[in-house]
Parts: sequence; C-alpha cells; structure tokens
Amino acid sequence: MVGAKLGNGIKNGQPWLPLEAMKMEAILHAEQHSTFSEILLKPEAQVGTGNGLTVVV
Repeated sequence: MVGAKLGNGIKNGQPWLPLEAMKMEAILHAEQHSTFSEILLKPEAQVGTGNGLTVVV
C-alpha cells in the first residue's frame, strides 16, 4: 500500500512504498521532497519490468 495519498507531500527519506518479491519485502524511500500526483498501481498488483508505480512532482 502506498504510504501517502494523492496531493500529499512526501519528505526526503520517508518510506512510502513496500514491494514484496519472493516473500521478501523491500521498502522504497523518497529521494527528495515531492508530491504524489498519480498512483499507477493497485494494492496487491503484480509489477513487471517497465511498469510505473507512481508519479511524483
């Protein structure tokens, strides 16, 4: 589940997206202050190579 809602800000270093693969979980962290403008996947969706996850500005 994405850790923020559309239009919300996300701070540098903030955890915002857990990914699970092969029963291992990795948490993505923001690389800079941003704002979510679009979420491109649904919870529990399978993600393949080249799939976008979110759009941040």
